[in-house]
Amino acid sequence: MIELDGVFNIDEFVVQADDNDAYLVSYHVPGTPDEEWVPIYDIPYVGGWGMQTRAALTLDTAVVADALRITAVAGDNWYSLGEVQAFGTPICD
Repeated sequence: MIELDGVFNIDEFVVQADDNDAYLVSYHVPGTPDEEWVPIYDIPYVGGWGMQTRAALTLDTAVVADALRITAVAGDNWYSLGEVQAFGTPICD
C-alpha cells in the first residue's frame, strides 16, 4: 500500500513492472473503511525481457484517493515493480 500525503484527484498512472506478470492498481476513497478498495487499472503482461514500462492510463474522470495499492494477479511468481507514478492534483481543505 502507498499512503498518499493527503487527498488527491488522480487522473493518470504509469507503471514499470516485470514484463511477464500482471498487476492491479486499486485506490482507497477517503472516509471509507480501510478494507474497501476500488480497482482502477489492470496492468497487463507485455513482451520483452525484464522491467517494462506499461502504456500510461489516462482516466476520463479523476478519482479521489488517499492511498494506492498494487497487487500481483498473475504471472511467474517472480514479481517486481520498478516504478509507480500517479499524476493529479491535491485537494485542499
